[in-house]
Amino acid sequence: MNLLGNARILVKAVLPLVIVAVVAGGLALYARSSLAQMAVQARQLVDVQMTRLQNIMNVQISVNEASILSRNIAMEFRQEEMAGYKQRYDAAKASALASADTLIALSDSPERRAANTTLRETMAEFFTISERANVLGLKNDNEAAGKILLVDAAPVRRKVRDLVQKRIDLLTAELKRASDNADRSAAEAGTVLVGAAAGGLFAALALAVAIVVFGITRPLGRLVGVLRRMAQGDADAAITEAARGDEIGAVGRAVEGIRDMVARKAAEQAEIERLAEAAAAAERKRTMTELADGFERAVGGIVGLVSSSATELQATAGTM
Repeated sequence: MNLLGNARILVKAVLPLVIVAVVAGGLALYARSSLAQMAVQARQLVDVQMTRLQNIMNVQISVNEASILSRNIAMEFRQEEMAGYKQRYDAAKASALASADTLIALSDSPERRAANTTLRETMAEFFTISERANVLGLKNDNEAAGKILLVDAAPVRRKVRDLVQKRIDLLTAELKRASDNADRSAAEAGTVLVGAAAGGLFAALALAVAIVVFGITRPLGRLVGVLRRMAQGDADAAITEAARGDEIGAVGRAVEGIRDMVARKAAEQAEIERLAEAAAAAERKRTMTELADGFERAVGGIVGLVSSSATELQATAGTM
């Protein structure tokens, strides 16, 4: 209330706008932070998780392709066709190993690095066995090449398949988790933004109402009531708004000055009337005194004449 009583009306009017501006600025900063966080999550999804999933899928495809090409080499007798199979096998092998190296480079924990390293070592073992079969197949020793593929390479290939499938399942679950986290973050950010905006607007509206009611309308109403009582002759009406520091307080102090001036004028007028009444009473007393003195003199003259006449009458009576 001291703030409402002492702050200027301009400050009171601007204060809700300042709150709205602060809330808007805070919301903008929060929205920017939230968008940046979601952008980081999106980059994590695209640059890391999707890259991991893409490479592990490439490992699976390339190993399967290399396995098929090794079988083709073991079953083929034409040198030209076998050379094509061998070229495609080398490309599939290089692609699978490159993807495994990428997975190792993207490892962000010892457990992930160990799993990816184990996968690459198993793949290398598979390719080493397949290379032995390919050498025999290229020499048209298909029976020995097929035996190596069935007896030696097949168990290792199944091991590679199981390791790859585990990595695919793990990466798929992590990708779904990351996607769910991104959706949850977006929903939470939206909720916070809406809640903060509503709360800020409500606070600004409540403050504006409080300023209008308690800082302007009620003090003005009390000041108008004091003026009405003064107009009805209550020169001792208390003006509490004179203690305020705003424009209403300035008006209250001005009204207080007018009240004091009116009281002084009334006191001066009462003193003038008292002095006039005292002067009139003194004048009346003087006039009455003069009348009494005149009457006494007149009566004294009459008494003297009567006394003189009585003396003359007595003398006359004595003479007679």
